[in-house]
Amino acid sequence: MIAAGEKTAHNGMLFVNRLFAHLQSLGMDLSQIVVQTDSGTEFVNNSPDLSKQSAFEKAVDQARSTLNRIPPRACTWQSEVERANGIIEYELLEVERWSTKSELVAKTTAWESASWRTSTAYGPTCTTRTGRPVSA
Repeated sequence: MIAAGEKTAHNGMLFVNRLFAHLQSLGMDLSQIVVQTDSGTEFVNNSPDLSKQSAFEKAVDQARSTLNRIPPRACTWQSEVERANGIIEYELLEVERWSTKSELVAKTTAWESASWRTSTAYGPTCTTRTGRPVSA
C-alpha cells in the first residue's frame, strides 16, 4: 500500500490478494489465516451504509480467512509489528540503495536472513487459528 501512495480500501484489497496468492503458492490453507488490522481507512467501509463490506474485508472473506480488528487507540496491541516496521525502515530502507527491483529483493532477503535469525524483537504478524505462527 505504501508503494501505491494511498491508503485506500482498494489498495488494501490489492495488497491482501497479493499476500494470499503468495501464501497459497507456499501451500498454506488460507482458511487458517487470521489477519489483524487496526481500523484504518484502508481496511474498513467508510460509506454511510455500514452494513456493506470494504474491498479489503471482501477479499479476506473470499479467502475464508479471519479478520481481527484491534480497538481504536489500542497502540500496544500491535507493538511488535510497529517496532519491526520501524527497524526495517531505519536499518534497511534508510541505509541501502538500489536501482532495480531484483537488487532490492536481494538486499532485503539478505537483510531479513541476518536480522530475523539473530533477533527476538520480531514476533509473528500472521498466525493460524490455533495461534501458531505462519512460517514460509
